Amino acid sequence: MRKIKIAFASILKPVDETRMYEKMGLSLDQTNKYEINIIGFSTKNVSTPETVNWHPIYNHARLSIKRLAAPFKCFKILVKVKPQVIIFNTPELLIVITTYKILFGGKIVYDILENYLHNILYTNTYPHLIRPLLARLVRGLEWICRPAIDHYFLAEKRYATELGFTKNKSTIIENKFKGKGRPSPKTKVSNDNIALLYSGTIAENYGILEAIHFAEKLHELRKTTSLTIMGYCAKPALLRRIKQRIKDKPYIRLVGGDRPVPHTRILEAIEKADLGLVPYRANKSTDNCMPTKIYEYMACRLPMIMQNNPYWIDFCQPHHACIPVNFLSFDASKVMDRYYATTFYNSDKPMDIYWEKEEMKLFKVLDRLVGSH
Repeated sequence: MRKIKIAFASILKPVDETRMYEKMGLSLDQTNKYEINIIGFSTKNVSTPETVNWHPIYNHARLSIKRLAAPFKCFKILVKVKPQVIIFNTPELLIVITTYKILFGGKIVYDILENYLHNILYTNTYPHLIRPLLARLVRGLEWICRPAIDHYFLAEKRYATELGFTKNKSTIIENKFKGKGRPSPKTKVSNDNIALLYSGTIAENYGILEAIHFAEKLHELRKTTSLTIMGYCAKPALLRRIKQRIKDKPYIRLVGGDRPVPHTRILEAIEKADLGLVPYRANKSTDNCMPTKIYEYMACRLPMIMQNNPYWIDFCQPHHACIPVNFLSFDASKVMDRYYATTFYNSDKPMDIYWEKEEMKLFKVLDRLVGSH
């Protein structure tokens, strides 16, 4: 039987990005119904998948001016591949993918990873003066293209009420953990060695500077404290600032920075860590989002020091997974006293953190779309 061609497309993500490739792509590949193609920026990952086709569209910094040409490169690849289903997660691709559908047909799914209006307005990714105009432009495009979109995937539950243009044709597919994780928490060491971990996207909005400050304060208290920062930073100026700040601090190690880190390496780091840091800054772009690292840390039974966000705390506390703190004002000694006094993950309650349930929702939507193709 001829396989159905499906393409995942992104400008902001590498071709081996966890959600597109490891979760959705490989889940669909295992059904043997689909030929999987993934369009994204180049990866340093040397392992090439046997049954999935990667189509890198650029290898420069993702905030480079050259990124403006990326939608057109994506369109050329789509015309060449001729997929029957396209799943894309970047608003910059709305026009070219809608155009593709008009010219060549097929089904298109908008995989919404962020509330892009909030992301543009409430983070410092773009210059302050153009944020309102850019945010409204993106939201306007999302509404204009709604009739062409066959379905929406929503990475967060709360997007169902926040994003009116997705009404009546959306499915919540959260970014949960795919894998077995670790069956029990890592045993606490009797000495004062504390290995901290900040993993994932390196950005001010995600609290990277707060993570460094936390490690500095803990190191003042316990000289054997260390911090590993592992992930990709899209802003060269911020990366330079981080490197300058940690250059005389051998207990802080940066892995990645100017390039994405393979997800397998991140999971290995989680296994070795003693405490995971979730220091996101409180603002409207992140308040209603569940960071993927929370699912990953919980699956690996890694205790977390977490920004005191009620949404996250309510999710984690039944499993004794975290210590809430205010990263802008904390007493390092009290935080560590609480760490040693807490028995983490001592509940037998099932944790709703695994990909399998999301996978079944993915299959159901694709079967329906393909069936009506």
